[in-house]
Amino acid sequence: MPVIKTDNFDGNLDYGEQFELIYTIEALTAGNWVAFVSANTANPAAAREFSIQTSINTDTDGPPNVCGIAVESPTAAGMTRIQVAGRYATANVATSVANGDALVASAVEGRAQDADQLADGQDQMDYRHCGIVLDATDAATNLSIVRIIRHPHFA
Repeated sequence: MPVIKTDNFDGNLDYGEQFELIYTIEALTAGNWVAFVSANTANPAAAREFSIQTSINTDTDGPPNVCGIAVESPTAAGMTRIQVAGRYATANVATSVANGDALVASAVEGRAQDADQLADGQDQMDYRHCGIVLDATDAATNLSIVRIIRHPHFA
């Protein structure tokens, strides 16, 4: 029986890549995880829209709402492309990750870590899992192949 492709779904639970054009309030580095910003004071005209910044697990507003990975490296605020679903080959990860680990934002800017490695007092249930490690072969260099978990905003 032939496999019928519909909406980037190949029949093996392998959703295709999805990209979005979103306003960033800061310079980004390709491969870094990004998160939604709750208030966009840098661009009030876009305040009604979602804006992004590099994710980091030390935000005072609570755990970052990670939404994807930067695929471009803009040097200033402005519109940029991020990948919000699918396989990404050079994602910024902690060196401690292993194949199959569920990822959340880490305390290192733009990096994701194994959810089991959260600091004492941080509950996994408070953090949105943003990806899964598919191949941790290059984790020693802080790069891994990951599957980005699609944020509900982009469903």
